[in-house]
Amino acid sequence: MRYAAATFLAVFAVFVGALASADTRYIAADTVSYTFADPITLASSDSINNATDATFDFTRDDAGTVTITASDDDATAALTVLPGGAAAMTIGGASTTNITLNSDVGITFAENSESLNNLADGVFDFTRNDAGAVSLTCSDNDATCALTVLPGGAAGMTLGGASMTALTVTTDSTGTAEVALPAGSIDGTEILDGTINAADEAYAGRGQIVICGDLVTINNNTVYYGPNTAVSATGSGGMTCDTSAAGNVTEATADAPAFTAKAFQVRGMVCRTVDTNATVSFTLRTAAGATVPSVTCSAADNELDCVGDVQTTTEIASAATVAVAAASTADVGTAAFVCTIDIAY
Repeated sequence: MRYAAATFLAVFAVFVGALASADTRYIAADTVSYTFADPITLASSDSINNATDATFDFTRDDAGTVTITASDDDATAALTVLPGGAAAMTIGGASTTNITLNSDVGITFAENSESLNNLADGVFDFTRNDAGAVSLTCSDNDATCALTVLPGGAAGMTLGGASMTALTVTTDSTGTAEVALPAGSIDGTEILDGTINAADEAYAGRGQIVICGDLVTINNNTVYYGPNTAVSATGSGGMTCDTSAAGNVTEATADAPAFTAKAFQVRGMVCRTVDTNATVSFTLRTAAGATVPSVTCSAADNELDCVGDVQTTTEIASAATVAVAAASTADVGTAAFVCTIDIAY
């Protein structure tokens, strides 16, 4: 019996040795398991090892890239790499420095056969599999994901090009907050001439306020002059213009409302005077304070006018008092002046 067992073991050893050295062997069995010492070295001297648990390491015998490919009877075999069942698949890891995808048509997505390619240098082309529009969107855990498109660093961004026929912006509502641009980012040359209606302006109406007086009481001080709303057939805007009014050093005594029930904005102010042989400043006031921003100008010696090319951003309230503060460091003497304030309402 001992001889029979020894003979069986010797024959089995010869069989296993023949299996390891032969090119192809067929084993008829339900389950066949082999254990090999790492690594398994192939004919090209490259090898496969499992030295790290759950990791199969394809190792070439010199420095360079390892390529995994497939072949069939005509050398055009497709290659599919799949996780086991409904599981995730990871390409690369924490030590991966770059992932390069080589394709003559780009990357095709299985869900709807759309693709992404980089066939033109510097261009990422999102391609659908039939005719129609392409949409770029995003999602998060509740499907209400905000989307931001940014240039790299301090650089410009262009929407569209010379072949673009139209640009449409669609939102869920209407109003000034639906499309927000930085303040002052639209230039007048970018607005089609003759297309803005008066009703579309925040302050469509136009008018003038006239404040007049005599600078006679100015002697290194400030004197205030208010509007005279008495109706005059000859005054600008129907207002009385009295160039002999001396004004008052107390603002509350001089100022008065320009309108009894209308708020307005200031578009600018022009003041004219006789030659005072000194510099005189003219500043528009409201409610005993400066306008926002301050509307002011100065007429120097030998100058007969000055222009306050300033537009207010805070409106002058309905029934608020207004006045012009005239000031000089000199003794001006008798000198008539007229300040015309252009307004919008």
